[in-house]
Amino acid sequence: MKVITAHLNIKIIVISAVLLIMFAACIPTLVNYKLKQKTDVSETPANIKTETTFEETTEKTMKDKNGNEYIPSSNITVYLTFDDGPSKNTNEILNILDTYGIGATFFVINGKYNSYMKDIVNRGSAIALHSYSHKYPEIYSSPQAFIDDICKIHDLVLEETGVDTKIIRFPGGSSNTISSKYCKNIMKDLVEETEKMGYIYFDWNCENGDADGKETSVEYQVKRATKYNKNDENIVILMHDIDICGVNTKALKEIIEFYQGEGANFSVITENSPQIHHKVNN
Repeated sequence: MKVITAHLNIKIIVISAVLLIMFAACIPTLVNYKLKQKTDVSETPANIKTETTFEETTEKTMKDKNGNEYIPSSNITVYLTFDDGPSKNTNEILNILDTYGIGATFFVINGKYNSYMKDIVNRGSAIALHSYSHKYPEIYSSPQAFIDDICKIHDLVLEETGVDTKIIRFPGGSSNTISSKYCKNIMKDLVEETEKMGYIYFDWNCENGDADGKETSVEYQVKRATKYNKNDENIVILMHDIDICGVNTKALKEIIEFYQGEGANFSVITENSPQIHHKVNN
């Protein structure tokens, strides 16, 4: 009897040992399973959706006076604009713009340099409408007179350049009061009528003062053109492209370099550009 009991005790010990060994062998598997479960939870679709994907963007590079490329570093965008051209000075202005790798917007009229309109477009600047005759007593004599005039300059620009632009600038700006000498409240009517026709008008919030006298100095033009509201992100600078006086090319270089120093971006006016409007006074 003692022999049988001894055998049974040995058998139980052996079985227990085997079970213990088997259990020990299973522990790594159980640990890995728990870790996998934890990992799977962190990769559920709900969590994946919280990840942010950034699209790669390409900054527009520009050139300084030495031809070195730079990337604008501020939120300021400068729009250089020239009224009353083309003139004998247009190509020189375009040469300066080429040097700095930027474009400008030319609000043109009818004149003896109309062939330069194509150069404006082909060299990376924008062309826009100002007036066909630029004679205030005529264009501001009635709303219809102005509409007829703007349509004529539109057709001329289209013929010379192939550009069907709808961007305009009223002679004297939308805030001008000289128009009241010829027709009361005409500017209010013109703002409404031109917008109905699909035209988009732009005024300015900075100027170089080149129309303040026959010959304004370089220092004067630079001082005026670099005085801007620091809260404005879009600076539209009014200058003139005319045979006598108008923008001084040395001043233009210094104006560009000033805004480069501010880290500004330069752009041309398009239909999607922020619209700078004056208060309509007539």
